[in-house]
Amino acid sequence: MNSGHLILDNSVLSAFASGSWFHDLSFWSSEYDILTTERIWEGEFTPHHEYIKPDWLRSKSVDTDRLDSKSVELGEPDWTLIRLAETVTDPILVSNDRRVIAEAEERDIERMWGTKFLIQTFEMCGIDEESFNDGCSAYIGDVHLPGTVADELRSSEKV
Repeated sequence: MNSGHLILDNSVLSAFASGSWFHDLSFWSSEYDILTTERIWEGEFTPHHEYIKPDWLRSKSVDTDRLDSKSVELGEPDWTLIRLAETVTDPILVSNDRRVIAEAEERDIERMWGTKFLIQTFEMCGIDEESFNDGCSAYIGDVHLPGTVADELRSSEKV
């Protein structure tokens, strides 16, 4: 049985696709249920990528009208992620969007930066070294990382 739920934002799905590591996300499926919302998958990710939804990824429909409040400016797809996180046990919301991360923190939802998630995936052997090195530049370009973070990503090593 999986110990929790990884909820992936479009910024993470798209960045992993840019690095050619999209299917490497399945690495986490033995430990977590990997989720996104239908709004993210069908409205933000799929129109820009040629992927069929894999078996390890579940997309769920959520009703954002059931949110207690919308205290900050987020797009509707981002609110679907917040709502999904509020409806599952042990969620970890993974995003590269500062506003989504801040709102998750405000609501006491566990969260993780997408780049930290990538580094952990690589270091724990979810992505092989050659693929990681081949995709780093594309990932950095997709996420628009600051120089210090890009340098840290490039210097990551297997543990």
